[in-house]
Amino acid sequence: MKLKMMTKERLVVDGEVESVTIPAIGGQMTVLPGHDLFIAELVPGKMMFRRSAAEEASKLEEYEVGMGCAEVTHRSVLVFVTSARPARRRKVV
Repeated sequence: MKLKMMTKERLVVDGEVESVTIPAIGGQMTVLPGHDLFIAELVPGKMMFRRSAAEEASKLEEYEVGMGCAEVTHRSVLVFVTSARPARRRKVV
């Protein structure tokens, strides 16, 4: 499915993904291809997605996002947020 994440200033992510987890107002929601249609209010938190194998190596990517909203259709997820930056990875010792 297609994922587009954008802020007022720029397009942050534009690609094919296997799944997306968004920080919705009622809790984290995971979206898979074919998901029912909905619009969700987003709260500041962590957004995660896994790129499609056809796009590149299937790895989990994480972003810290600000408030916003998401529109989900059967084939796409559009995410509009006030801010977005790659999440810092914690070092395991």
